[in-house]
Amino acid sequence: MTVGASQCITFHGGAGQNFVFSFHGGNEDNSASPTSFAVITRNSATEWTMTPGSCSISANTDVAALRLSGTLYGYYHMPFSFTLTKL
Repeated sequence: MTVGASQCITFHGGAGQNFVFSFHGGNEDNSASPTSFAVITRNSATEWTMTPGSCSISANTDVAALRLSGTLYGYYHMPFSFTLTKL
């Protein structure tokens, strides 16, 4: 990925006992899901940022699904921003 470029990805992970959040990943990786994607942007040769985004597919910019043991608990606004730095 070149500096200044962005890429949409699916993003999901665990949070506590069997809780899973999902930004268009896992069970939510389908065209009917209202969840957002994660957007990776390369800021420099050694730094990237990751934030939620629509990626022109979802109308929502920061919505994730929350599931407990596979059961959908609902859709929630979950804004975040990660800075990733190469060591």
